[in-house]
Amino acid sequence: MNKRLLTGCVLLPMMALGNRAAAQALPADSSLLAEAVQYVRQHYSGKLGASIALYNGPQYLSYVPPTNPTHPFFIDAKEVMGNVEYDGYYFADVPLLYDIRYDVLVTSNYGDATKFALVGEKVSRFTINGRHFVRVVVPDTAASNNLRTGFYELLFANNDKLQVLARRTKLSQKIVGREVTRIDFRNVDSYYLLKNGTYHPITSKSSVLAAFGDYRQELKNYIKEHNLKFNSQGRAIAAFHLAVYYTGLAKASAR
Repeated sequence: MNKRLLTGCVLLPMMALGNRAAAQALPADSSLLAEAVQYVRQHYSGKLGASIALYNGPQYLSYVPPTNPTHPFFIDAKEVMGNVEYDGYYFADVPLLYDIRYDVLVTSNYGDATKFALVGEKVSRFTINGRHFVRVVVPDTAASNNLRTGFYELLFANNDKLQVLARRTKLSQKIVGREVTRIDFRNVDSYYLLKNGTYHPITSKSSVLAAFGDYRQELKNYIKEHNLKFNSQGRAIAAFHLAVYYTGLAKASAR
């Protein structure tokens, strides 16, 4: 649990005792002291309640053998300190794991062996390994683009008008051997452009140009000049640079 919250809980009885003594010495200020004590109680009980809520999700149980050569997590199979906005509260320096096979954010009580899955609907955004993820609720109209509600890495954002998003996933395959059974995990990334409320899958140069719509010739020239690639390795970088360039063009034309 957050050390700061524990400190607050310990101080409450001490503050109450101190205020009772002060109230005896300064009866005229008793109402102000009572209000102050009540405020502190409410403040810390709210913080403590939020912290408890962070750890009351379902228990996360590992489904991968300890000796498995690959893992289902984003980048690292060990917990790293990150930040999360959960159920309206912001938590900094929280141990996090992100299972991208099942799109589940996992935490523990600062090194405790028991791990908890955070309720997806309550997670607004989080940062892990220095990368920023947001929860996207996909409308039914976007179903044809193979989008689904979940966490997406935010690669670029110009407010809500223009965003480049990455869906980080892993596919799994169970391999049964004569003596050892293992699960192979393989990264599969998908990229999307959100423009004016519509999601566009980024699969090729033509799909990106169609998604942006305007400034087509300028973008084509930029792609050629900077030798941007739209294969699986270069797609994210290309989309990012085009989004930055497009934003500059739009701002220049609005002057």
